[in-house]
Amino acid sequence: MSLQGKVAIVTGGNSGIGRAIVPRPLGSRQMGNEPHVVILGAGFAGVAAMKMLRKAPVRVTVINKNDYQAFQPLLYQVATDVLSANEIGFPVRQMLHGHRAWAFHQAAVTGIDLGKRQVTVEGMEPISYDYLVIALGAVVNYFGTKGAEEHAFPLYTLADAERLKTHVLEGLETVDKNPALIDDGALRFCVVGGGPTGVEVAGAMAELLDTELKQDYPNLPLDKAEIHLYVLTWENPHPAKTVTTITFAKADGDSVAAPFCVAITAEPNK
Repeated sequence: MSLQGKVAIVTGGNSGIGRAIVPRPLGSRQMGNEPHVVILGAGFAGVAAMKMLRKAPVRVTVINKNDYQAFQPLLYQVATDVLSANEIGFPVRQMLHGHRAWAFHQAAVTGIDLGKRQVTVEGMEPISYDYLVIALGAVVNYFGTKGAEEHAFPLYTLADAERLKTHVLEGLETVDKNPALIDDGALRFCVVGGGPTGVEVAGAMAELLDTELKQDYPNLPLDKAEIHLYVLTWENPHPAKTVTTITFAKADGDSVAAPFCVAITAEPNK
Protein backbone atom coordinates (compact mmCIF):
# COMPACT_ATOMS: atom_id res chain seq x y z
CA MET A 1 0.00 0.00 0.00
CA SER A 2 1.46 3.34 -1.01
CA LEU A 3 0.24 6.66 0.34
CA GLN A 4 2.03 8.70 -2.33
CA GLY A 5 -0.60 10.76 -4.13
CA LYS A 6 -3.46 9.54 -1.94
CA VAL A 7 -5.85 11.94 -0.26
CA ALA A 8 -5.74 12.82 3.41
CA ILE A 9 -9.11 12.85 5.10
CA VAL A 10 -9.94 15.80 7.34
CA THR A 11 -12.93 14.93 9.47
CA GLY A 12 -14.96 16.50 12.23
CA GLY A 13 -14.58 13.43 14.43
CA ASN A 14 -17.89 12.13 15.78
CA SER A 15 -19.85 14.84 14.01
CA GLY A 16 -19.81 12.79 10.83
CA ILE A 17 -18.88 15.83 8.70
CA GLY A 18 -15.65 15.74 6.76
CA ARG A 19 -13.88 16.75 3.57
CA ALA A 20 -10.96 15.42 1.57
CA ILE A 21 -7.89 17.36 0.57
CA VAL A 22 -5.07 16.36 -1.76
CA PRO A 23 -1.74 16.75 0.03
CA ARG A 24 1.23 18.48 -1.51
CA PRO A 25 4.35 16.44 -2.38
CA LEU A 26 5.91 14.92 0.68
CA GLY A 27 8.43 17.08 2.47
CA SER A 28 11.56 16.01 4.29
CA ARG A 29 11.08 13.21 6.83
CA GLN A 30 12.76 13.17 10.18
CA MET A 31 13.01 9.38 10.56
CA GLY A 32 13.59 6.89 7.75
CA ASN A 33 11.81 6.93 4.43
CA GLU A 34 8.31 6.07 5.62
CA PRO A 35 5.64 8.79 5.50
CA HIS A 36 4.62 10.18 8.86
CA VAL A 37 0.87 10.28 9.49
CA VAL A 38 -0.30 12.38 12.45
CA ILE A 39 -3.81 11.72 13.74
CA LEU A 40 -5.38 14.38 15.94
CA GLY A 41 -8.07 12.87 18.13
CA ALA A 42 -8.89 9.34 19.28
CA GLY A 43 -12.66 9.25 18.88
CA PHE A 44 -14.48 7.07 16.37
CA ALA A 45 -12.93 8.84 13.36
CA GLY A 46 -9.40 8.87 14.75
CA VAL A 47 -9.52 5.22 15.77
CA ALA A 48 -10.94 4.26 12.36
CA ALA A 49 -7.98 5.96 10.70
CA MET A 50 -5.61 4.12 13.05
CA LYS A 51 -7.14 0.77 12.09
CA MET A 52 -6.95 1.49 8.37
CA LEU A 53 -3.23 2.25 8.69
CA ARG A 54 -2.40 -0.77 10.85
CA LYS A 55 -0.44 -2.62 8.12
CA ALA A 56 0.51 0.38 6.00
CA PRO A 57 4.19 1.30 5.53
CA VAL A 58 3.90 4.49 7.56
CA ARG A 59 4.76 5.90 10.95
CA VAL A 60 1.67 6.83 12.92
CA THR A 61 1.51 9.42 15.70
CA VAL A 62 -1.76 9.88 17.60
CA ILE A 63 -2.38 12.95 19.77
CA ASN A 64 -5.35 13.08 22.13
CA LYS A 65 -6.15 14.90 25.38
CA ASN A 66 -7.10 11.60 27.04
CA ASP A 67 -5.27 8.29 26.91
CA TYR A 68 -8.49 6.42 26.10
CA GLN A 69 -11.28 6.28 23.57
CA ALA A 70 -14.74 6.65 25.09
CA PHE A 71 -17.63 4.71 23.57
CA GLN A 72 -20.03 7.66 23.47
CA PRO A 73 -23.30 5.74 22.87
CA LEU A 74 -23.00 4.35 26.42
CA LEU A 75 -22.20 7.60 28.22
CA TYR A 76 -25.76 7.75 29.52
CA GLN A 77 -25.20 4.45 31.35
CA VAL A 78 -22.20 5.91 33.17
CA ALA A 79 -24.24 9.01 34.04
CA THR A 80 -27.02 6.86 35.49
CA ASP A 81 -24.66 4.54 37.40
CA VAL A 82 -25.31 1.46 35.24
CA LEU A 83 -21.72 1.12 33.99
CA SER A 84 -18.39 2.31 35.32
CA ALA A 85 -16.13 4.59 33.29
CA ASN A 86 -13.63 1.74 32.84
CA GLU A 87 -16.25 -0.31 31.01
CA ILE A 88 -16.61 2.16 28.13
CA GLY A 89 -13.09 3.61 28.00
CA PHE A 90 -10.45 1.80 25.91
CA PRO A 91 -6.69 2.57 26.16
CA VAL A 92 -5.35 4.18 22.99
CA ARG A 93 -1.86 2.76 23.42
CA GLN A 94 -3.26 -0.76 23.55
CA MET A 95 -5.12 -0.19 20.28
CA LEU A 96 -1.83 0.85 18.64
CA HIS A 97 0.07 -2.32 19.57
CA GLY A 98 -0.39 -3.92 16.15
CA HIS A 99 1.13 -1.04 14.20
CA ARG A 100 4.60 -1.26 12.67
CA ALA A 101 5.80 2.10 14.02
CA TRP A 102 3.73 4.33 16.27
CA ALA A 103 3.74 6.98 18.99
CA PHE A 104 1.02 8.34 21.22
CA HIS A 105 1.06 11.65 23.06
CA GLN A 106 -1.54 12.58 25.68
CA ALA A 107 -1.67 16.30 25.08
CA ALA A 108 -3.81 19.16 23.80
CA VAL A 109 -3.30 20.43 20.26
CA THR A 110 -2.77 24.19 20.20
CA GLY A 111 -2.30 24.87 16.49
CA ILE A 112 -1.51 23.66 12.98
CA ASP A 113 1.05 25.29 10.67
CA LEU A 114 0.09 24.19 7.16
CA GLY A 115 3.06 25.95 5.62
CA LYS A 116 5.61 24.14 7.77
CA ARG A 117 3.48 20.97 7.94
CA GLN A 118 3.71 20.96 11.73
CA VAL A 119 1.34 20.52 14.66
CA THR A 120 1.94 22.47 17.87
CA VAL A 121 1.15 20.65 21.09
CA GLU A 122 1.15 21.67 24.75
CA GLY A 123 4.41 20.78 26.49
CA MET A 124 6.18 19.46 23.37
CA GLU A 125 8.20 20.60 20.42
CA PRO A 126 6.24 20.98 17.14
CA ILE A 127 5.53 17.65 15.43
CA SER A 128 6.14 17.44 11.68
CA TYR A 129 3.88 15.41 9.43
CA ASP A 130 3.55 14.22 5.85
CA TYR A 131 -0.16 13.52 6.18
CA LEU A 132 -2.54 14.93 8.77
CA VAL A 133 -5.87 13.53 9.94
CA ILE A 134 -8.00 15.97 11.96
CA ALA A 135 -10.57 14.08 14.03
CA LEU A 136 -10.95 16.26 17.10
CA GLY A 137 -14.68 15.71 17.53
CA ALA A 138 -17.48 18.16 18.29
CA VAL A 139 -18.23 20.78 20.91
CA VAL A 140 -21.43 21.34 22.86
CA ASN A 141 -24.09 23.39 21.08
CA TYR A 142 -26.66 24.98 23.38
CA PHE A 143 -28.68 26.39 20.45
CA GLY A 144 -28.70 29.84 22.02
CA THR A 145 -30.65 28.71 25.09
CA LYS A 146 -30.01 31.31 27.79
CA GLY A 147 -28.54 29.93 31.00
CA ALA A 148 -27.85 26.46 29.57
CA GLU A 149 -24.08 26.80 29.46
CA GLU A 150 -23.95 28.11 33.04
CA HIS A 151 -26.43 25.73 34.67
CA ALA A 152 -26.88 22.59 32.55
CA PHE A 153 -24.74 19.47 32.30
CA PRO A 154 -23.59 18.45 28.80
CA LEU A 155 -23.11 14.78 28.06
CA TYR A 156 -20.37 14.46 25.47
CA THR A 157 -17.41 12.96 27.36
CA LEU A 158 -16.64 10.50 30.13
CA ALA A 159 -15.83 13.43 32.40
CA ASP A 160 -19.29 14.86 31.64
CA ALA A 161 -20.95 11.56 32.55
CA GLU A 162 -19.04 11.26 35.82
CA ARG A 163 -19.81 14.89 36.70
CA LEU A 164 -23.53 14.39 36.09
CA LYS A 165 -23.66 11.18 38.12
CA THR A 166 -21.87 12.85 41.03
CA HIS A 167 -24.21 15.83 40.89
CA VAL A 168 -27.32 13.63 41.00
CA LEU A 169 -26.07 11.45 43.85
CA GLU A 170 -24.88 14.44 45.89
CA GLY A 171 -28.26 16.06 45.31
CA LEU A 172 -30.06 13.01 46.65
CA GLU A 173 -27.86 13.06 49.74
CA THR A 174 -28.83 16.71 50.28
CA VAL A 175 -32.54 15.89 49.93
CA ASP A 176 -32.15 12.97 52.31
CA LYS A 177 -30.89 15.40 54.96
CA ASN A 178 -33.58 17.98 54.18
CA PRO A 179 -36.74 16.45 52.59
CA ALA A 180 -38.39 19.88 52.56
CA LEU A 181 -36.36 20.62 49.43
CA ILE A 182 -38.66 18.28 47.46
CA ASP A 183 -41.34 20.97 47.39
CA ASP A 184 -38.82 23.28 45.70
CA GLY A 185 -38.24 20.80 42.86
CA ALA A 186 -35.28 18.89 44.27
CA LEU A 187 -36.58 15.65 42.69
CA ARG A 188 -37.31 17.18 39.30
CA PHE A 189 -35.07 16.12 36.42
CA CYS A 190 -35.01 17.90 33.05
CA VAL A 191 -33.47 16.37 29.93
CA VAL A 192 -33.03 18.71 26.94
CA GLY A 193 -32.93 16.94 23.58
CA GLY A 194 -35.13 14.13 22.25
CA GLY A 195 -32.57 12.21 20.23
CA PRO A 196 -31.30 8.73 21.17
CA THR A 197 -29.15 10.03 24.04
CA GLY A 198 -31.88 12.21 25.52
CA VAL A 199 -34.48 9.43 25.43
CA GLU A 200 -32.02 6.90 26.85
CA VAL A 201 -31.00 9.25 29.69
CA ALA A 202 -34.64 9.90 30.61
CA GLY A 203 -35.51 6.19 30.55
CA ALA A 204 -32.40 5.13 32.48
CA MET A 205 -32.99 7.84 35.09
CA ALA A 206 -36.59 6.67 35.58
CA GLU A 207 -35.41 3.08 36.00
CA LEU A 208 -32.66 4.14 38.42
CA LEU A 209 -35.12 6.07 40.57
CA ASP A 210 -37.62 3.22 40.60
CA THR A 211 -35.18 0.42 41.46
CA GLU A 212 -31.75 0.97 42.98
CA LEU A 213 -32.28 4.44 44.44
CA LYS A 214 -35.61 3.45 45.95
CA GLN A 215 -33.75 0.74 47.85
CA ASP A 216 -30.87 3.07 48.79
CA TYR A 217 -33.18 5.84 50.03
CA PRO A 218 -36.20 4.07 51.57
CA ASN A 219 -37.26 7.19 53.47
CA LEU A 220 -37.40 9.45 50.41
CA PRO A 221 -40.71 9.72 48.50
CA LEU A 222 -39.13 8.96 45.14
CA ASP A 223 -42.58 8.38 43.67
CA LYS A 224 -42.79 12.20 43.62
CA ALA A 225 -39.81 12.44 41.29
CA GLU A 226 -40.43 14.09 37.92
CA ILE A 227 -38.58 13.58 34.65
CA HIS A 228 -39.17 16.09 31.86
CA LEU A 229 -37.88 15.51 28.32
CA TYR A 230 -37.65 18.65 26.18
CA VAL A 231 -37.59 18.38 22.40
CA LEU A 232 -36.80 21.11 19.88
CA THR A 233 -38.80 20.71 16.68
CA TRP A 234 -37.03 20.99 13.32
CA GLU A 235 -39.49 23.30 11.60
CA ASN A 236 -38.76 26.31 13.79
CA PRO A 237 -35.65 25.64 15.88
CA HIS A 238 -36.10 28.63 18.19
CA PRO A 239 -35.84 27.37 21.79
CA ALA A 240 -38.32 29.90 23.13
CA LYS A 241 -41.07 28.87 20.71
CA THR A 242 -40.62 25.20 19.90
CA VAL A 243 -40.02 23.41 23.19
CA THR A 244 -42.24 20.37 23.59
CA THR A 245 -42.47 18.72 27.00
CA ILE A 246 -42.78 14.96 27.26
CA THR A 247 -43.36 14.11 30.91
CA PHE A 248 -42.53 10.70 32.35
CA ALA A 249 -43.96 11.48 35.77
CA LYS A 250 -46.08 14.03 37.58
CA ALA A 251 -45.60 17.47 36.03
CA ASP A 252 -46.67 21.00 36.98
CA GLY A 253 -46.50 22.47 33.48
CA ASP A 254 -44.28 23.29 30.53
CA SER A 255 -42.00 25.66 32.43
CA VAL A 256 -40.21 23.97 35.31
CA ALA A 257 -37.22 24.68 37.51
CA ALA A 258 -34.96 21.80 38.36
CA PRO A 259 -31.61 21.51 40.13
CA PHE A 260 -30.87 18.46 37.97
CA CYS A 261 -30.73 19.60 34.34
CA VAL A 262 -29.01 17.69 31.56
CA ALA A 263 -28.16 19.41 28.28
CA ILE A 264 -28.22 16.83 25.50
CA THR A 265 -27.37 18.70 22.31
CA ALA A 266 -28.09 16.65 19.24
CA GLU A 267 -29.66 17.28 15.86
CA PRO A 268 -33.22 18.51 16.35
CA ASN A 269 -35.93 16.01 15.46
CA LYS A 270 -37.10 16.22 11.87
